[in-house]
Amino acid sequence: MIDATGSQVGIAYQVQFQNEVGKPTNLQFECNGETVSHIKELEELLVGEIAANEQQKVRTYTVRWKWNYETGNTEEEIQKNDSIDTKEANEIENYAFDIIINGTQIEPKQG
Repeated sequence: MIDATGSQVGIAYQVQFQNEVGKPTNLQFECNGETVSHIKELEELLVGEIAANEQQKVRTYTVRWKWNYETGNTEEEIQKNDSIDTKEANEIENYAFDIIINGTQIEPKQG
């Protein structure tokens, strides 16, 4: 949730992820009806502006993750990905990252 309530200026915001460790290869993220495979791609979906004169100054994003049971288009790809998934499920203890939200004042739009 990005909340600019109380701000008297417009805000351009972006969400960034840093220090990512332990991501399973085939883990994906869903946000705003889009599915992406990398957290840096997810950052591209989490940007926007909140104008100074907006009544609703809150933006809410729901990010879901999915790690499909089987991935790939051929039997060979499915077997390869199953092997990767099994290995990583046994080795990865923790998937973690830091979330940084940056906001910058924007000039009011004339008109």
